[in-house]
Amino acid sequence: MTVLEAALIVLGKSGKPLSVAQIYSKIQDMGIYTFRAKDPKAVVSAALRKAVKMEMDDKILRRNDNGTYEVL
Repeated sequence: MTVLEAALIVLGKSGKPLSVAQIYSKIQDMGIYTFRAKDPKAVVSAALRKAVKMEMDDKILRRNDNGTYEVL
């Protein structure tokens, strides 16, 4: 499983927009991904930002103006 896949699981189960910190916390709580980075929140943030930029036609993820992410 990738960081992005873990984040999408968390967002799908939450049913509401979440911040990077909330997503990271829920990934940890669920035990669905083991981070080995010094700054795991930055890893989550980078994966989400990259996914938002790459999805052109079939968007499944959106970043809101308040910095939260949600599954479409």
